[in-house]
Amino acid sequence: MNNPTIEALIAGLGLTYKALVANETIGATPIIEVFEGSESQYTVPANGIEIGIDADSGIVSKISIHILEDDDEIGIFEGAIPEHYAGRTQIETRERLGNPLESRGYNRLPYPLPPTGGWDKYEIDAEATPPKYLYVTYNTEMVVRRLTFALPYTDD
Repeated sequence: MNNPTIEALIAGLGLTYKALVANETIGATPIIEVFEGSESQYTVPANGIEIGIDADSGIVSKISIHILEDDDEIGIFEGAIPEHYAGRTQIETRERLGNPLESRGYNRLPYPLPPTGGWDKYEIDAEATPPKYLYVTYNTEMVVRRLTFALPYTDD
């Protein structure tokens, strides 16, 4: 997957999965239910790319790019990430994007999950309705582990 395709995916947040396939942003790939009856589903159109889909509406609500080993099922993205989204580390990312809207530091997760270095949240498209956000997740050495582009979370 190349930079224009990554940019097209990000622009496609809020569209339906079917629309992304119809306009050839991605090819048709199997949709996986997180668990039976879950409100969210996902698909993996390329190694290291995970697309989160609302089960009821079919709307693409998030796109995650896995940069470091994270999940065997998703794999690691080996293409080039558009440079304006993040650096290799938290320091480089903040130099490029400025101060985050929100940030969370080191977090020890329940066993058997590994601890994380935390995350930063940035608004990437304030003009969009709804706005789009970028969550940059770090490992414990503060190296970028995953980029997640997402619509605002709603509870309804």
